[in-house]
Amino acid sequence: AHPLRRWMSHHKRQLATGIMAAVGIAVVALAVWQLGPGRAQAIDSIAVLPLENLSGDETQERFADGVTSELISNFARMGALKKVSPRRAVIRYKGSDKSAREIADELDVRVLLSGTLQIQGDRVRIYIELIDGDSEEQIWSHTFPGRMSDIRTLQGEIARASAAEIELSLTPEEQEILTVKRPVKPEAWEAYLMGIELDGIWSGERRRGAKEEFERAIAIDSTFAPAYARLSYSHSRVSADSSELEKAYTLATKALELDPTSPLAHEAMGWALLFRDWDWEGAEREIVEARRLAPGDAGIGMEMFYSLSGRPDVGVDIAQRSVDLDPLDWVLHASLGYQLMMAQRPDESIAAHKKILTRFGEDEQYWAWEWIAYGYTQKGLPDSAFAIARRESLWTGRWHMWNWVYGAAAMPDSALRHVDKIEAAYQSRDSRAAIIGITYGYAGRRDEAFEWLNRAVDDHDGWALFLNNFSALGACDSLITDPRWEELTERIGFPEGNWKRRPIWKEWTGQ
Repeated sequence: AHPLRRWMSHHKRQLATGIMAAVGIAVVALAVWQLGPGRAQAIDSIAVLPLENLSGDETQERFADGVTSELISNFARMGALKKVSPRRAVIRYKGSDKSAREIADELDVRVLLSGTLQIQGDRVRIYIELIDGDSEEQIWSHTFPGRMSDIRTLQGEIARASAAEIELSLTPEEQEILTVKRPVKPEAWEAYLMGIELDGIWSGERRRGAKEEFERAIAIDSTFAPAYARLSYSHSRVSADSSELEKAYTLATKALELDPTSPLAHEAMGWALLFRDWDWEGAEREIVEARRLAPGDAGIGMEMFYSLSGRPDVGVDIAQRSVDLDPLDWVLHASLGYQLMMAQRPDESIAAHKKILTRFGEDEQYWAWEWIAYGYTQKGLPDSAFAIARRESLWTGRWHMWNWVYGAAAMPDSALRHVDKIEAAYQSRDSRAAIIGITYGYAGRRDEAFEWLNRAVDDHDGWALFLNNFSALGACDSLITDPRWEELTERIGFPEGNWKRRPIWKEWTGQ
């Protein structure tokens, strides 16, 4: 061929290749533009920041915080989202001057939802915007007006609209759950939010106050399902009072009647069935349903159920997910450390508690050192536990966990130093038979231990359900090789036994 013709043919091919490449780039650019800034990848994580109260009324702050919490719960029910930052993680950014990128990086999410709330009489206006965590550009914004009584309906609308804007695929069930909401009286909503606020602190007085607020919410609005569920849980906590446990079951039943799709109601029923009837199978059925309905939420104690029932590895997984969702919450690290001890993984438990030492304050560090000491006791090194106690000025006079350390150190008299006092308290129901029995177990006094533990079963003492956990720690090593142990645990009905992981059990059974 002529050289000029060859040159023209070659450059035609180059031109065609260049045009195809340009078209390809344009297609990709168009796709990215259509997805929005920074959204070339699927969005699978979100944080709902505390809504700003524009009402000029400080009493409405709790209302704004409550809307934030409910929005978080709604997003946690979307299976397409791998991560929804929990309330305890986002509340620390209330009034923060940090940039969207800083917050998104700290929470490890792709999108932030922020907004404002304004109340005028019985009307409410909620302004919402979605912000890309990388580019800090606004993806979408919208204002949702409505009546105060329809606040839960508005929250469902916000969640559905936000999901559509970031192209989340909701199942028909999720769509229905976010659509159907009963109206709620604002005063009942406020009482409910106050109850949750009080219930978050481990204090008998505050928890009694929480129960009163949930009762007040129900008195104001007898159709408010979440208040029934929370109140049920308050009544079921390790109670030995049959009337309390009956109330827990009745309240959970009512919560499910009002809202059968509520994960909180199903979990409340799970605890009611466990503590009222010692129905492990029924309790697990409800816990599993609660997890299915809210895959992005760890619930109000699900990990504990699995360690109680002898499946601590599941409890570890749930606790680890909670830490992943909010690594800045020391309580979650402590819970993970506890679950790891239940799974006979003391070295990992010690490591989890040591993270608290490097990230949190003195009060939290004291707690962490105490549980690190227990971790060494579980490893068979009680002398190391006492060394930590001396160095960190831990109070070893507190029963009953330190009684276990004394028992593990072959100091039975010290392990029993409180037993007369707690036996006397039993007569006034200020102490539980299960705790007395375990204390005798620490000291190797088998006959007294089994006498009190069987009495605990006769009493329907909720602390007997924790015997699986005490045995995981090693606190029942003096009892588990006794034939009476099998009879006792069969009466309680544990699905599986944590004690079967203990070295002394394996040695005794040849496993």
